[in-house]
Amino acid sequence: MGDADDKGDKSYPAKQKIMDAAREIFAEKGFDGARVDEIAKRAQVNKALIYYYFESKEQILEELMEWLVHETVDFKKNLFRNEGLDYPGDLNIALTSMGGKLEIVLNRFLAFFKDKRDILNIVTTEALKEGPEKNYLFRMIQMMLEDSSKRMIETYDVPIDVDALTISTAFFALIPMITFITFGQKWAEYNHKDYSSTEKKFAQVLNQVYYEYFLGEILKMR
Repeated sequence: MGDADDKGDKSYPAKQKIMDAAREIFAEKGFDGARVDEIAKRAQVNKALIYYYFESKEQILEELMEWLVHETVDFKKNLFRNEGLDYPGDLNIALTSMGGKLEIVLNRFLAFFKDKRDILNIVTTEALKEGPEKNYLFRMIQMMLEDSSKRMIETYDVPIDVDALTISTAFFALIPMITFITFGQKWAEYNHKDYSSTEKKFAQVLNQVYYEYFLGEILKMR
């Protein structure tokens, strides 16, 4: 997504202006409460131009969700590559490296999701309403984990309980992170706590819970 400061620039693509404006309006008012007129006004474009690029408000949302899915998958691949976790040939080295850098990986994901709080609010809300075929939250998680599981099996030729790995990573790491990004600020305000200290405590607990599971899986695979 583009920088909001660029929206007045005539060279900034109109379609991108529309998607950025829709992202803001959806986050502020929810998808159901957003109106195309408001998106056009925020994007500083004619309403007819929106329908030139998009058939409906639903299609704008779908493109935003597709963008988030691919951004997240690409982020994960780049993170693993940069941290030297891109499946080195020796299984023991791979497991030791991942165990040693698990905290870094989880914290980087937390920062990545934090930067996308507005669109994650939309994803979380829509996940409760959409049918399985259009659940972008689940699709994003599944694409990330399918790639990891497939590459581990191909590289190391070891038995991996893919269902256990997927469920544990989804419900003990990724979904808790997304939930915290969505509700963490309000939780801190409700409990009269500083958000930064609340976030730090959450990261500590998340690392501890998932690290204990991960260590158990390492012992099984060795």
